[in-house]
Amino acid sequence: MLDGLPNLLVLQSVRTGAALIGALVGALAVVTLFVGIIRRTPRLGVSEGALSGISLGLLAGILGGCAFTFAQSLQGIGRFAFAGGVGVGVAMGSVLGWLGVLAIATHRASPRGLALGASIGLLAGLIAFRFAFGTFAGVGPEYDIGVGPEVGALLGLVGTLLGALVSRLISGRSRQGIRWARIGWGSLGGAGVGLLVSLLIALIGWQTDVQIFILPGVAPAYAMPGGAVVGSLYGLGVFALVGALLGALAGTLTDGGWGHAIGLAVGLGLSATAGLMLGLSHTYIGGPHITGQRLTYDPAGTQWGLLTGLAAGLAVGALCWLALRWSEQRPRTHAVVVAVLLLALGVALIFAPMWFHPLFGVDIK
Repeated sequence: MLDGLPNLLVLQSVRTGAALIGALVGALAVVTLFVGIIRRTPRLGVSEGALSGISLGLLAGILGGCAFTFAQSLQGIGRFAFAGGVGVGVAMGSVLGWLGVLAIATHRASPRGLALGASIGLLAGLIAFRFAFGTFAGVGPEYDIGVGPEVGALLGLVGTLLGALVSRLISGRSRQGIRWARIGWGSLGGAGVGLLVSLLIALIGWQTDVQIFILPGVAPAYAMPGGAVVGSLYGLGVFALVGALLGALAGTLTDGGWGHAIGLAVGLGLSATAGLMLGLSHTYIGGPHITGQRLTYDPAGTQWGLLTGLAAGLAVGALCWLALRWSEQRPRTHAVVVAVLLLALGVALIFAPMWFHPLFGVDIK
């Protein structure tokens, strides 16, 4: 497919949704840069909101997915050990450290309590996934039983959006009644708009065969009685639910304008989905050396590489933080800085399978 990039990594990037989301983020970066060049005082509401949402969602999704898969290993599903060597550890640590600082640096652009609510909701969604599908949640296809990580990513995404939405409603309720009413009505209106838009997107994808709706699980949905109809209803329902939650969340974030609200909500939702898929797909993700040779088992080297990479990532993240603050009084320069950071996030998403090697190498028994 691409001579310079292993086919397996390309497939993994597409499978987790990271490729598409990264391409969208890259396109937004180009638009942001263009606006910053042609306008003296560019409006960056969508871009700044997306920068905050994407950095938070991607980091929370990856860490949440890793924690869930590690917890699953305690049930005897897999054996975990640091693997990959120094290079893999450096690559993973660098990006994760940079993401962590970037999420903190851009947190000022998001309302207080949003990150905490989203994180708690994500964990609640993954706990529900575990209780609903038992020991084989997320690794069902390997055992010809249960469901794969995509169901866990969906529940984690719903939990993330619900947690963020509840945190916003609680925050509004603790203030003046007028403000709470505005947030409440904004969430209802946003939910309606999000529902309609998501259903329209789903119907277009369904009718053009871009999207195929089937029930999750090992057995094909079409092999069951009425499976095609049920699968279609399931797919449309998922789009409707996620769209309504995204719209409702955006409706509570309009203090900085609708552009910022949409960028923050959509960026958080999309990146959390990609992060969860990456974190929950340990059995399919490898480091830069996944093809052409066997995975190196070097626990000590991997850990030292991870620590070194984290230190480097934190340093780069601190420089990005300083650049964001320094450019705030220079609109055009600020637009360029935001565009560069968005482009870096897009590249990190597209090439995630090359730098994101799980903290643990899983060996399904």
